[in-house]
Amino acid sequence: MELQKLTKDFDSEEFTDGVAIIAAAYKPVRSSWFIEASIINEDGTKTNVPLSMSAVGFSGAYKFDFFSEKIHQTDVIE
Repeated sequence: MELQKLTKDFDSEEFTDGVAIIAAAYKPVRSSWFIEASIINEDGTKTNVPLSMSAVGFSGAYKFDFFSEKIHQTDVIE
């Protein structure tokens, strides 16, 4: 959209054609969703609630046991 606005400033047929090619090829696809959550405190202020695993703080003693689990595959052809 920004490029289409610039075609008026640049009086260039080549630039306008290039922007038209880009616009025709542009096919946006939703690849992910982003959501936010917050708690509204009694005083009206918002406190964000972390929703992603990367935003969650773990205690220092937390042990990730699932990294050492052996995975058994049942559909393996030998």
